[in-house]
Amino acid sequence: MEALERLKSGEKYDAVIMDYHMPLIDGLATIRLIRHDLNLSADELPIILLHSSSEDEKVMNVSRELAVDRRLVKPVTADQLFEALSYLKHRPDESSVISTPSPLAASVDVEPVTILLVEDNQVNMLLAKTLLKQRLANVRIVEVVDGQQAIDAFQTAHPDLILMDIQMPIVNGYEATRAIRRLETGKRTPIIALTAGTVRGEREKCLLAGLDDYLSKPIIPNALNTILDKWLGQQDDILLPDEESGLSRQGHFDRQGLLARMNQDQLLVDILIEGTLEYLSAFPARFASIRQEGALSKLKALAHQLKGTALTVNLLRLADLAGTLEHTRPIDSDELAELCTDIETEVEYVYNLLKADSKSRQ
Repeated sequence: MEALERLKSGEKYDAVIMDYHMPLIDGLATIRLIRHDLNLSADELPIILLHSSSEDEKVMNVSRELAVDRRLVKPVTADQLFEALSYLKHRPDESSVISTPSPLAASVDVEPVTILLVEDNQVNMLLAKTLLKQRLANVRIVEVVDGQQAIDAFQTAHPDLILMDIQMPIVNGYEATRAIRRLETGKRTPIIALTAGTVRGEREKCLLAGLDDYLSKPIIPNALNTILDKWLGQQDDILLPDEESGLSRQGHFDRQGLLARMNQDQLLVDILIEGTLEYLSAFPARFASIRQEGALSKLKALAHQLKGTALTVNLLRLADLAGTLEHTRPIDSDELAELCTDIETEVEYVYNLLKADSKSRQ
């Protein structure tokens, strides 16, 4: 009632975020009054609806009728809300400057596509989820962080496609893929390797392990779209990108290179930077704790994760330092301490750099 009164009074809004369950009048009834009684179309007033998963079928049917722009299942995460609002801001039209690939099966009437996303790096996970949601109209993303979880999720989620990180704790991507292949009965699920490996023959190793294709990290939007077209659409061939493409090896933060790799999608770059700031803010305490333990294997594992994050957002010197630590052999304690200090210094530097960059764009 309060929302309707505000709109009736002539107050202007760029969008409405509407909960389904509310007292007096529920969300769908409120949207119906907005559309029919107040005659506010989707172009005049975009609406995002929040609901629980148990109401999917009813909500989907009524949402089509009432031109609801986006539906989000509660609890809603920050990146889901960012993606939904970015869609409203950059909805493609004839005059749009931003070129967004049309979603596979762009109609909301098509069957949902389920993607099992196996990734232990939170920034890489954020990038992959955002790109998948931009590309696929009715995608359901099942997120797991290690190979054992991937094996378990495969049996319950029945995914249409799996994006499989190769280097993970507990069970790596190769082992998880072999286990999934043993569980398959009849239908073969496409499994795409996600790897930052630069070793010659990496692709062949992936195929021998039972993976169907190969995608280099950090993920490039056009390369992911090509993979999705090939394995969920009708495209027969694929050109895999050189994973070093677009990455200059100079400086602390290559913003222009990152923007070019993300197809000039400034909002996506902003989302990645926010996710990276969250990761980097927690990193020093984790790093100090593992150093205090004195376990080199754990230190190298954390360095691998840091390198993946740094490569995703073009933090070039940090990626180089983290890569050096990841592949280091037992060395003199003074040398190791110096390398760790360099990493701590660079983390602090790029954190402040990204924070200043983020504030300058607000």
